[in-house]
Amino acid sequence: MLFNAFKADGFNSKQFFLSFKDRAHISKSKLDADESTEYLNADESNTIMNRNEIGKRYISAMNVTYDLLFSVYEINSMSLFCARIFKSEDEVKRKLGVFIKRFKKPNFEVRIFGMQNNESPILIGRLLEVVKTYKLGVYEVDLFGDQTRNIAFDAKNGMSFNILMNDRIYRAGELKTNLTEDQFKAQLK
Repeated sequence: MLFNAFKADGFNSKQFFLSFKDRAHISKSKLDADESTEYLNADESNTIMNRNEIGKRYISAMNVTYDLLFSVYEINSMSLFCARIFKSEDEVKRKLGVFIKRFKKPNFEVRIFGMQNNESPILIGRLLEVVKTYKLGVYEVDLFGDQTRNIAFDAKNGMSFNILMNDRIYRAGELKTNLTEDQFKAQLK
C-alpha cells in the first residue's frame, strides 16, 4: 500500500497514516525517570542490540517535523535500529546495512514517521528503495500532515509510542507545527 501511495499524485499533500492500531502513549517523565532512553537529534542514529534489563530500553525523538524518523526492529533478538534523517541518508544506509546483516533468519518490522505537508518526498523514495532492497516489512507509517511528532521506540516489544511531554493527553491543535522549514534548518546549524 505504501509503495502504491508513494507513486500517486498528491502523496505529500496531506497526512498519510497506515497502522493496524492507534499508537499508545508514554509519559516523558517515565522515560526520563530511570534513564532508559536515548534521544536522537536530526541526522543521528542509534542501536540497541539484544536488550537486557540493565541497558537502555527506548530510543526516542522529540520535535520531529521536517525530518524523517524510522526504526527497524528485529523481533527474535529484540534488537532495534533507529535513525532520524534530514540532510543525507548515506551514513544511515551504511549503518542499517551493518545492522541487518547481523541476523541469520531475521524477522524485521519497519516504522516510518515525519515530514510535513508538501515537503518533497524524495527522501522517502530513497528510504523505500532500501526497504525494498532488504525486503523489510513496513508495519506503521505516519508521514506528512502539519503535526510535530514526539516518538519513542521500545526495544522490548518493537512498539512505537507518542511521548506525552507534560504527562497528559494533548489538546486539539497543540501539536500543530509552527516552525517553517527554514527555521528548522537554522536550528540544525
